[in-house]
Amino acid sequence: MFGSMQSATAHEPLLGRSQRALLEVSTVLYFFAKNSAIPLVQQYVYFLVAKKYNFSSQQEDAIPEMLDNFTRAHPNVTVLDPASNVTAMLGGNVTREEQALDDTLQVALRVNEESSLIVLYLNVAELFPAVFMVLVLGFWSDMTGRRKFLMWLPCLGNAVYALGFLLPLYICNGDIDHPATKVLFVMASLVNGLSGSVPGFLSGNATYISDTDSPRRRTLRLSIVEFSIGMTFASQSERGAGHSWRDFRGLKHVFALKTLPQKKLWAVFFAFQIYVFVQQGQERTFVLFLQNFPLSWRPMQIGVFLFILYALAGLGAWPGVPLLQRITDDASIAILAMLSKMLGSFLLAFAEVDFLVYAASIVQIFHLTPYAVARSLASLQAGEDEQGSVYAMVHSAQSLMAFLGPVVHNAVFMASLTSMSGLVFIVSGPLLVIPVALLVYMKYLERLDDGYLGLDGSQPPLMPTPGTPLSETSGFATRGADFGTRDELYQ
Repeated sequence: MFGSMQSATAHEPLLGRSQRALLEVSTVLYFFAKNSAIPLVQQYVYFLVAKKYNFSSQQEDAIPEMLDNFTRAHPNVTVLDPASNVTAMLGGNVTREEQALDDTLQVALRVNEESSLIVLYLNVAELFPAVFMVLVLGFWSDMTGRRKFLMWLPCLGNAVYALGFLLPLYICNGDIDHPATKVLFVMASLVNGLSGSVPGFLSGNATYISDTDSPRRRTLRLSIVEFSIGMTFASQSERGAGHSWRDFRGLKHVFALKTLPQKKLWAVFFAFQIYVFVQQGQERTFVLFLQNFPLSWRPMQIGVFLFILYALAGLGAWPGVPLLQRITDDASIAILAMLSKMLGSFLLAFAEVDFLVYAASIVQIFHLTPYAVARSLASLQAGEDEQGSVYAMVHSAQSLMAFLGPVVHNAVFMASLTSMSGLVFIVSGPLLVIPVALLVYMKYLERLDDGYLGLDGSQPPLMPTPGTPLSETSGFATRGADFGTRDELYQ
């Protein structure tokens, strides 16, 4: 399908144990850095904005006690949220303590609103460029066969990203309104987005796994990647050249809607993208929600909760997925994960006590598994020489959803901050009904599918038998590529 990619991937050897271990170590290190940065950036921006308004952590910690004293003094008056004007509620006749409570609540509201707006702008600066760069870098990788490039470039971008947020503390003493702070924050986010960010790394990682591991092991390998993501949150040679724009002609087979594999691919594609929209959007508003009224969590509480949430999610991905595969199929695992995410969203929306927040983390134990399962399901609808175009499309759209999700969720969070901060979870949670319905439709199509067909409707492959070369059962057959035998492939 892709002329240059064929020659590049046809001789890609299957991964040995050492190479698999190194690939997983690199994944762990990258996501340790990236997943640490996501909540830290939100807390860091909140800290700098609070510093601007001289809003200390002692003042924030005193709000619950001040509210309790106010409730005892005025049992018939209820302060529902930080936007409540205590002075107006009492008709202007207030004591010094009540005036202090009013002033503190108003400052807390300004800090929350401004920090939410800054985080929103930074998300736009980081994720919008990634939408286009993942597509460009993905197709360039297809044509040249350079998969590792997609993995080390985001690592470099993440290093620049961290440096850009660190320098303002030394250059302008952490003044959030200083021009240097604004420039460094925006430039760091842009560089990280132009490097491909998380979608770029995952695109290179998943495509490299598909090129160098057997189809039977694909879901397991991708589940280990998601396990690494969860657990880290809790804690080459020159290829042939000479390609042209006609190498992109294979996309017409991916974007068609004629064969059963194409229809199943689109069902998985849209189900996955909607899930990414919800999951990424909630992740980018998590810390701000926990810091806000009525929970008003401190950084230590947030850190403990995130450790538990993503440690459980990592265990849900592995060994959770291999265990579930013993009793059901991949599509059913994805449906279960999305339903658990939906229920967890509703628990968070109405959480006014710590218990419900931790209960939500247990309910959402499988919330990382759709990333592995959906990518594996998509790849299984394509032939060996169609993997690159499928992953390029999936991860390019994923970067778009990773951009739109935080933007929309931050906007909803800001709009509902003075009424119900958990409204963002009520709005996004029910959206998961759509991907669940699409996956049910895919399971229906699988019952109609008599066997494998290429995305372009090509004939099914020969039945795999011991010693049968893979080249006889894929698009490589016409080129006589020596990709290995079935016995080697399924070791």
